[in-house]
Amino acid sequence: MWNQTKLPKVEVSYAQKMVANAIPNVVHEIQISNSKIPEWNLKRSNAVKREAEILAKFAPLQGFFPHPAPVQGCFLLKRVI
Repeated sequence: MWNQTKLPKVEVSYAQKMVANAIPNVVHEIQISNSKIPEWNLKRSNAVKREAEILAKFAPLQGFFPHPAPVQGCFLLKRVI
């Protein structure tokens, strides 16, 4: 039979074991995330380059601004007067 003093110790011990068993999984997830950082940086730099290309391509239309068209995903260009 369990007495009142052993029960909290057992609960603490169980909680400590659960935390200790979870540490390798947490470390593994952190390592995976860290290994993806260069990929994220590459995607970010590619997106910045692509944005610059798009802005340069449409620079001659500087007097226009995008106006949402009725069809989602399409834009109409409206002349700014």
